[in-house]
Amino acid sequence: TKYFPHDEYKDETKKETWAKEALVYSKTDSVSALSAFSLQPSAFSNGWYVIEATAKDKYGQEVKDVKYFQVYDSKSNTLSTQEYVWNFQKKNNVDPGETAKIITGTAAKDVFLIQEINKTKTTDNGQQTTAKTQINFNFISLDSNKKPFDFKISEDDRGGFGVNEFFVKDNRFYAISNTISVPWSSKELNISFETYRDKTLPGSEEKWKVKITGDKGQKVAAEMLASMYDASLDQFKPHSWSRIDIWPNYNGYNAWNGQQNFIGVNSFEKYWSEKMIPQKEKSYDVLNYLPRYNIYFSGGIMIRGAAPAQMKKENLNEVVVTALGQQRKTSDMQLVAPDTINNIPQEKVNESIDQSQIQIRKNFNETAFFFPELRTDKDGNIEFSFTMPEALTQWKLMTLAHTKDLASGYAEKTIITQKDLMVQPNAPRFLREGDKMEFSAKIVNMSDKEINGNAELQLLNASTMNPVDSWFKNTNRLKAFTLAAGKSAVVNFNIEIPKNFNNAVVYRIVAKAGNVSDGEEAAIPVVTNRMLVTETMPLPMRGDGSKGFKFEKLLKSDSSKTLANYGLTVEYTTNPAWYAVQALPYLMGYPYECTEQTFNRFYANALALKIVSSSPKIKAIFEKWKTSDTAVLISNLQKNEELKSVLLEETPWVLQSQNEAQQKKNIALLFDMIKMSLQLQSATDKLKEMQSANGGFVWFKGGPDNRYM
Repeated sequence: TKYFPHDEYKDETKKETWAKEALVYSKTDSVSALSAFSLQPSAFSNGWYVIEATAKDKYGQEVKDVKYFQVYDSKSNTLSTQEYVWNFQKKNNVDPGETAKIITGTAAKDVFLIQEINKTKTTDNGQQTTAKTQINFNFISLDSNKKPFDFKISEDDRGGFGVNEFFVKDNRFYAISNTISVPWSSKELNISFETYRDKTLPGSEEKWKVKITGDKGQKVAAEMLASMYDASLDQFKPHSWSRIDIWPNYNGYNAWNGQQNFIGVNSFEKYWSEKMIPQKEKSYDVLNYLPRYNIYFSGGIMIRGAAPAQMKKENLNEVVVTALGQQRKTSDMQLVAPDTINNIPQEKVNESIDQSQIQIRKNFNETAFFFPELRTDKDGNIEFSFTMPEALTQWKLMTLAHTKDLASGYAEKTIITQKDLMVQPNAPRFLREGDKMEFSAKIVNMSDKEINGNAELQLLNASTMNPVDSWFKNTNRLKAFTLAAGKSAVVNFNIEIPKNFNNAVVYRIVAKAGNVSDGEEAAIPVVTNRMLVTETMPLPMRGDGSKGFKFEKLLKSDSSKTLANYGLTVEYTTNPAWYAVQALPYLMGYPYECTEQTFNRFYANALALKIVSSSPKIKAIFEKWKTSDTAVLISNLQKNEELKSVLLEETPWVLQSQNEAQQKKNIALLFDMIKMSLQLQSATDKLKEMQSANGGFVWFKGGPDNRYM
C-alpha cells in the first residue's frame, strides 16, 4: 500500500463485495401475476444501492433477484463515489433536432482528458447519398469532478457517431467509448393493416386494405410486395424478408486502447514434473439377481414399472413418475374420460350423410397469394383481394414496402383458418396394390359446447368419380362421435387396396354434428407392386418371301405365377440403318470437353455430313420435318391414346415418348448443313489443340487455369 497506493488488491472496486450499510427502504405486498409491484421510497442520497426482491413460487420455494443501481445528482459537479472513470450517457437513440448528452467524471486530480469525435457526414439529396469521415479533438481538464457534454444532432448525423475519450493517470491508461445512435428513421415506412382478420374460414373471399405512411405519419407513394403461405413450411426452411439496409452506421471500430503500453506483466511459475501415480480399482464379484426393468424415456420424463393390460384406478399409485427431480404419483393426477368414437349399428351402415350443405374442402394450395407489385393510391392505401385456400392451418403474411428514395418497411402477421367442427385426415402419400390399412382422421370440436355427430369416408375413382367403396372393402363407412368442447378424437376406417387398380383414388371424408359440418377431398395415387420389364427381339428380313420367328420368353411366360403381360409392339422399318442415324444426336449430346467426347462429336458430324452429301433426298426430308410436317416429330407412343391412363404422365412410358420426340427434333437439327460444318470444324480444332507432339492426345483441357491433363 505504501509503494503502490493505487493498485487494487482484493476487488475493492467490485461493488458486489462491498459491505452493506443501513436498510433504507422495505415493503411487503401481494400482487397478481400481471400487476406491478409499486415502490414509493423517500429521497435517496448519492451513492450505490442494492435492491433485493424475494418471493415464493407456486411450489413454495423461495426465489430471489438482486440488482445494483447508483444515485447521483445531475446538478452537482462532484462524484458520489471514488472512481477513476465515471461515465453516463443520458439517451442512446437521438433523432435530428434533439440533443445528446454525455457526462464524464473522475475522482482523480489533475486529469488531462482527450476527447475524439468521430463522425461520418452523410448527405442525401433524394437521388444520391454521400459519406465522408470527419474527426475532431477536444482537450478537457478534470480535477475530481464531472463534466457534461452536449451534442446538437442534425440530419447530417444520420447513422450515428462516436465520442471516444481517454487519459493516462498513475501509470494506467483509461478509455471511454460512447456511441450516439442516430437512426435512419427517415428511411422507415410504417405498414398498418386497416382491414384484416387474424382468424377466418377456409375458402372465404377476402379483401384487405393496407396503409403505408412515412416515419412521421405522412403520405407516401410506395410499392409493396405481399405474400402469404402455410406457416408450417417454416419447419423445413424458415423464410422472411428484410428491409433495405444500405445506409451507413457508425460501428465504433477505432476506439482507443492501451495494449501497446501501460500493460501488466506477469511472472511465470517454473513447471515441476511429477510422476503420476496410477490409480488402482478392484471390482468384486456380485450376484446378478436383480430383474430387468423396462425403462421408457419420453420428453424428459422417466417412467419405471409394468402396468397390466387393464389398469384399475386403485392400482395407479404403484407407478411413480419422475420429472425434473420431483416425484408425483399418478393417483394424484386428474383423470379425464376420453371422447368416444363408436361404430354405427349394422342396420345403418349403408346410410350416408347429406352432403348438400357441407363445404368439402379441395383447394390445399400452400401459397395463398403472391403479389409482387402493389402500389399505393393517392391516400397511401393499398387494397387487394384473394380467395383463402381451404386448408385448416396457420398462415404467415409478409409485406415489404419501399419508395423511390429507398425508404422501406416490413410487417408480418399470422392468420388462422379454422371452423367450429374440423376434419383433418391423416392420408398417406400413396397407396399400394394389395395393402391393408387403417385410414385415420382427426375430428376437432372448436366450439364451446359438446357435440354429437357422424363421420363418413367415401372412396371414388379419380377418372370417373364413381364410388369404389366395395372394391376397397370400405364397408363400415359411418362412425359416430361425441366430443366435448375444445376436444378432439380420431376415427379409423379399415380399407384394402385391390389388385390391378391402376387409377388414382379420391378420398372424401365428411363430418356433421347438428348445424356444424366439415369435409375434405383429395386424390391419392395407387402404385403397383410390380415392375415393367421390356424384352426386345430383332426381326431381320431380306428380299421377298416369308420367315418365321419364335418368341421363346413370351411363350414360356406362363411358368411365372406373378408375371402379367402388358403389351406387344411391333416396329417396322425398310432401312435398319435408320437406327444408326437416330444414335447420332446421342453422340452429340455429351456435356464434357474431354478428348473422347470431342472425337464423338467430330464423328457424328462427319457421318451426318457424309449422309446428306451422298443422298440429297434425306436432306429434303429433314427440311420438311422442321417446317411443314411437324407431326412427324411426335413419337408413335404419344400418338397412341390407348396406352395412356389417368396417371400416365407420372410413368416412364410418357418420358420415353417425350425423349423419342426430342430425339427426332435433334436429328432434324443435326442435319443442318451450316451447323454441321461449324461443329465439325470446331471439333477438329479442339482435337488439334489436344494432340501432343508425340502424336497422342491429352485427356482433358479445363480447370481454373485451362491446363491440359
